[in-house]
Amino acid sequence: MSLIPEGDEEGVFTECFRVSLLRSLLDANEKKTHTVEEVKRQLEMQ
Repeated sequence: MSLIPEGDEEGVFTECFRVSLLRSLLDANEKKTHTVEEVKRQLEMQ
């Protein structure tokens, strides 16, 4: 978790938000990214 900042100029990040940022970083490093269209389709299905 030391790779993820504790917050920014708008305030402190929650632990849950910091975990999601770290997960996103790992996904990007493993080339597990999604296009905007894919994300929109996934969100519409929920």
